[in-house]
Amino acid sequence: GEGKTFDEIVASATGAGRFEITDGTLGGVELAEFAALSGAPGVRDPAAGSGNIPFNALSGSVTLSDAALNSDDLHIAGKTFEASLTAKLNLATSSIRARGTLEIERARNPRERRSVPFMVGGSWAGPVLLPDFERLLQGYSDDEKVAPPADESSLARHEAQERELR
Repeated sequence: GEGKTFDEIVASATGAGRFEITDGTLGGVELAEFAALSGAPGVRDPAAGSGNIPFNALSGSVTLSDAALNSDDLHIAGKTFEASLTAKLNLATSSIRARGTLEIERARNPRERRSVPFMVGGSWAGPVLLPDFERLLQGYSDDEKVAPPADESSLARHEAQERELR
């Protein structure tokens, strides 16, 4: 990008790339707690109680344009779960909007998996992970593997509802 200020450089920057991160940890959320909140209790979470989600691989492709990183093929996999999602990270506002599907093993039968649709909103410093109640209520099917594109109005509506509950 070109410009004299950070905002000008970010607004004019463009590009594309692919990444893969192995053996990492996402902090601030636990799989079992999240699954239970989504109405899917009884899943296997080897890191229960740690406040973290250890993963084996995190990968995807990204494009940069209009001050935002966009991806429609993010994938994360751990010992007992996989998740696919679409995401938009706004570089100018440090906000995040994402939508995905978590597939996680059941505690009683690891050969069975629970599908949990979810959304992520908020800021990079304080992301908010919520079940995607809209997809749950619309009869979300267990065989749906690919998340639909992130929808700004749907995520904003859910974030407003979450704020009202606090």
